[in-house]
Amino acid sequence: MKLKYSRVAFFTFVYLITFLWSNAQSFSGTIFSERNIIAKNDQVNIDSIQNSRLGSYSQYKITDGYYKSTYLDQDTIPTYSYTFFKEDFKMYDDQSNRDFITYRDARESISSPKLKIYRDSVKQILGYNCYKIVKYYDKFTVTSYVAPSLSVSFKSFKGHKLSGWYTTLKKTQGAMVLQSTTEYEDYIETSTATQVIEQQLSKRDFTLPDDKPIAHKFEQVSESPELLPITEAQKWLYLKLLEKSKAQLKSGESYKSVVSIMIDNSGDVVDMNKIELGKPALDDLAVEIMKKCKFKFKPAVKDGAPVNYFSYFPITFSSSNFSNN
Repeated sequence: MKLKYSRVAFFTFVYLITFLWSNAQSFSGTIFSERNIIAKNDQVNIDSIQNSRLGSYSQYKITDGYYKSTYLDQDTIPTYSYTFFKEDFKMYDDQSNRDFITYRDARESISSPKLKIYRDSVKQILGYNCYKIVKYYDKFTVTSYVAPSLSVSFKSFKGHKLSGWYTTLKKTQGAMVLQSTTEYEDYIETSTATQVIEQQLSKRDFTLPDDKPIAHKFEQVSESPELLPITEAQKWLYLKLLEKSKAQLKSGESYKSVVSIMIDNSGDVVDMNKIELGKPALDDLAVEIMKKCKFKFKPAVKDGAPVNYFSYFPITFSSSNFSNN
C-alpha cells in the first residue's frame, strides 16, 4: 500500500513540475548587443563589411508571437530593423534610407540549417547560464550560446520556417541567444549581449512606422510593373545624361549600374537608392537619370488591385555609345 501511495505521490510531483514549467511566464523584454567584425586576412575591408552589416549595435525586443531586431550605427542611430507579427506571419524590413517597407513570408524558407546542441558546453553571460548550439548553413556556420532562463513560448512561433527559426526554438525550449559567432570564409562576425531588460511587452510595442508604405516584391504580386513607352523628351534627356559617363569609361568598357526603386500604385517612381557596385560616379549618375527622366510604369497588381512595388532597375553605361562622336 505504501508503495502504491509513493508512486502516486511521485507521479503527482512530476505532473506538478511539468505543469508549472509549461505555464511558467515566458521571457518578454529587450536584449542589447554589441557586434564586431574580425578579419581572417589582410585583404578584408572591415569597415566595408561593418557598413554592409548595418551597424555596430543591436536591440532585440521579443515577447510571445512578436519580435523586432533593430541595428544601430556607431552613433547608436537606427539603420535597419525587421519585425515579425504572428497574425500574418510576415517579417517587415525597414531600412532608414528608404521611404517604404518591404516584407518576407516567414512561413517560407529556401533552406533550413542543420542544428547541433551541446548542453554540456556551458558559459555564463551577464550572469545567465548558457549552453552552446551550432547552426550549419551552406556558406557559413553560426555558434551561439543560449540562456534557458530567458525563454519565450516556442509554440507562439509555430510555423515560422524562415532560417529554421521555429525548429531551433522548439529544440532549445525557446531559449534566447546571448552570444553568437558567425564564421564566413574571410571574416568572423560576433554579437555579444551587453544588457538584458525584462519587461512585459505587447503588440503595440511592435508597430510599424505610419509614414512608410508597404511595398511588394516580384513573388508577392500577380502582375509585375511594366515600363511604359518613353517620350521623345525623356529619350533626349536620357541620351544627354549618358554623355556624362564618357569620362568614366575606358575604350571598349561597359558598366552596369543598379538602382533600387519603389514604384507606387500609380506607376510613379517615388523612392530610389543607388547600389554601390564599384564605380561611385556612375552609380550616382544612374540615380540622377532615374530622378530626372521620370520614367513611368504600369503598376504592379495584387489581388486585382494596383499596389506599391519594390524592384531594381539596371542602367548600362558603355563606351560604344560614343564611338561615333
